[in-house]
Amino acid sequence: AITALKECQGRIMSMAMIHENLYRSNILTGIEFKEYVDHIIKNIFHTHNISFDKFKVNIIAQDIILNIDTAIPTGLIINELVTNSIKHAFPGRETGEITIQLEQEQDEYYLKVADNGIGISSNLDVNHTSTLGLLLVNSLVSQLDGNLQVATDGGTAFHINFKKLEYLDRI
Repeated sequence: AITALKECQGRIMSMAMIHENLYRSNILTGIEFKEYVDHIIKNIFHTHNISFDKFKVNIIAQDIILNIDTAIPTGLIINELVTNSIKHAFPGRETGEITIQLEQEQDEYYLKVADNGIGISSNLDVNHTSTLGLLLVNSLVSQLDGNLQVATDGGTAFHINFKKLEYLDRI
């Protein structure tokens, strides 16, 4: 029950950080990706009481600004995948490495979330799974009208291609 509550807390914090970043930013139409992901990672490590000495986290991104409609599902995807890496990829290991990379070409994005852990089971079909975290990732990738692929050589790497979501009028 405690683990489930911590995971829910992480999801809520990912969404709350978007609003916090918008309030602090000079850009009211979006948030700076690298700074946003840095906050997500720090929150995950704090929530799960993990030391930054144990894991090296690489955030690779151009100066990318995501609009709120794209940032929310992207942040939640990153939250789920990094949390899964921390929980499952490094059993019995003292160290590990997680990489989050975002590239943009016009209105198209390429997101990679990878770790150098033990790798996901080859029997697991991430597109048809019953685990809550991966169900959520699949749902969010669909929300982004994206495509999800997984590579399991030298750890696990999730590759997601998606397009910028157009901001919908709220009023």
